[in-house]
Amino acid sequence: MIWRRPQRRNDAIASSIPSGTSRISGCPGSRRRRFHPGNLAPPPWTRHLTRHFVGCTALLLLACQGPAQGAEHDVVVIANQGVGARVISHDMARAIFAMRLRTWPNGQAINVFVLPDDDPVHERFAKRLLNVYPHQLRLAWDRVVFSGTGQAPHPVDDEREMLERVASTPGGVGYLERDQLEDSVHVISLAN
Repeated sequence: MIWRRPQRRNDAIASSIPSGTSRISGCPGSRRRRFHPGNLAPPPWTRHLTRHFVGCTALLLLACQGPAQGAEHDVVVIANQGVGARVISHDMARAIFAMRLRTWPNGQAINVFVLPDDDPVHERFAKRLLNVYPHQLRLAWDRVVFSGTGQAPHPVDDEREMLERVASTPGGVGYLERDQLEDSVHVISLAN
C-alpha cells in the first residue's frame, strides 16, 4: 500500500475516526449528521409562528405610524396673488425659506413669513416639505443675519396673521394648513 497525502485536513481527520463513531462525542454507535437539503426544512410548528410573527409585525408598524392625517392637515406653501410662480422645486423652496434666494424668477423681491419655531404647523412644514428640522432653519437665518448678508424672515403669531400678511405684501410667501386657505392667496406646488 502506498501512502497518499490527504487532499484536505478534514479528509485526514475523517479517515482517522473509526466508522460508527461520532467526531464530536467519539461514542460508538452515534452517527454523524451529514449535510442533506432535506435536513434544512423547518419543523412544521414554525409555519404557525411565522404567520403570527408577520401579522404582529404589520400591526406594530401600523400602530407606530400614529394617527393618519387627512388632506385638511396638509401644510401648503402660499404666495401673494401677484407672484407669478405656481410650481417651484423643493430646492428652490428650501433656498427661499433659508433666506438664500431673495427674488422670484420675474425679479420681484421675496418677503418670507414664518410661524414661531415651536408651532406644530411650522414643525410639519420644515420636516415634511423642506426636509429640514426647524432648528436648522433657525441656524440658517442666524447665519444670514449675523454675517450681514441678509435679513431674517418676518415672524407672525398664527396662521390667520400669516394669511393676512402674505395676501397684503407684494412678493409674500408663507405656509399654512390646507383647511385655512382663502382666495386672497394662491398655493405654490412643490415639484421634484
